[in-house]
Amino acid sequence: ILVNELLQQSLLEVMPQARGRNITVATQGLDAELPVVYGSRHWLTKAVSEYLEQSIRSARPGGLIELSVQAVGTRVIVRARNQG
Repeated sequence: ILVNELLQQSLLEVMPQARGRNITVATQGLDAELPVVYGSRHWLTKAVSEYLEQSIRSARPGGLIELSVQAVGTRVIVRARNQG
């Protein structure tokens, strides 16, 4: 599974919730070349979407979520930061 596609699909799913709370999601690293991950596309997308939903719920209305992605060897680190 291509991580970039997985994250973009998850972002599309949660953006209505973010817009409803006037939250901006800034991304970093989505254009980088990331390793392929193995697993169920359905469950990985669900896990990432729920992670992002929790970040949106805990952010202040009108706030900013910084979503970063980086490869460390064969691992991928996804980090969401907010000021909530």
